[in-house]
Amino acid sequence: ATACNQFFLYIAKMVGQRRLITVPGWLMTRAVQVGDLLLPIFGMESPVKPSAVKFLQRKNKISCDKAKNQLGYKPSIDLVEGMRQLELELRAARIIL
Repeated sequence: ATACNQFFLYIAKMVGQRRLITVPGWLMTRAVQVGDLLLPIFGMESPVKPSAVKFLQRKNKISCDKAKNQLGYKPSIDLVEGMRQLELELRAARIIL
């Protein structure tokens, strides 16, 4: 199983960060609420939804165990290789430089 912070640490490293920068959940929730109130005044929409903040605050890990047990799924690559391939694709698409 993979914790969200482990997944996002891979993403941070792809863009040159040595560590994951985090914000307390309560602060992010309040910032999104303030953005939802203020940004429409300027004709803008918040890029972050409250549901996304709530999702990221979960303590659960991402796991494919249920798919393995119920469907016989077997990953063809591990997390490290998957993240390496993702980075190559993101760079090829110029999503990250």
